[in-house]
Amino acid sequence: MIVTSCGKKPDPADTLSSVASELATASLAGRVWVKHRTPNSFTGNTLRDSRMNIAEQQNILFTEAVPPVDTAQLRASLDHAKDMLATMEKMIARQDIKSFPAALAFFEQDAKKVQDMSDSLEKKQQ
Repeated sequence: MIVTSCGKKPDPADTLSSVASELATASLAGRVWVKHRTPNSFTGNTLRDSRMNIAEQQNILFTEAVPPVDTAQLRASLDHAKDMLATMEKMIARQDIKSFPAALAFFEQDAKKVQDMSDSLEKKQQ
């Protein structure tokens, strides 16, 4: 979660980087769950926490720290990623290991788009 102090506006690049990191965390958690290396509850909680953090940061991205990227594409990618996280949470609750990899692949497409935007923004600032 991004916290601002002293009334300072959040940095768009830092906020977008935090979102990309949250997406990467969720991806890693999903990949490890498919290999039966983490309990259902841990992975489900990790995905839920990531989804909630992304929603909070998304609000900041589109109100206080609007990055100079294609915001329509960013919004679509984040909305779809959050939807996929919710779907994957349900799959974990049902222990639907067969359908999970396909959902994870769709999620990771959105995560890659966001990561690419974050990387591009960081390069512009250097």
